Amino acid sequence: MKQFFLILSGLALLTGCSSKNDSVEGPVQSRIRIAPSISRVTGLNFDTGDRIGLTIVKSGANYCENTPLRFDGTVFVSDDLFWYDDPSEKSNLTAYYPYLAEGAPASFTVRADQKLAADHEASD
Repeated sequence: MKQFFLILSGLALLTGCSSKNDSVEGPVQSRIRIAPSISRVTGLNFDTGDRIGLTIVKSGANYCENTPLRFDGTVFVSDDLFWYDDPSEKSNLTAYYPYLAEGAPASFTVRADQKLAADHEASD
């Protein structure tokens, strides 16, 4: 009887094993999520609903240009922008805040005197 259970246990272990490899070959698709580390917005944090503009140049060609990403309280997300991760390709990501439909401003001015908080924030 003891030998029967030993053989049955061995068979159960053999049937539980598989030589199938579940690893994915090639690029993997996922939604783009960006976790911010520094900002000025409200104190030191972005507010839920804040948007940034994102441009990605991948292998010398535009992958996306001025695509809005929304802050969900933790990270910036996009519902329709996907990333195809390929470690052999180089990408250049440029983001700006706040998002403008016409894109990042080509020029802006910075106040010379930023001693007051209002002047400092107006220059961001």
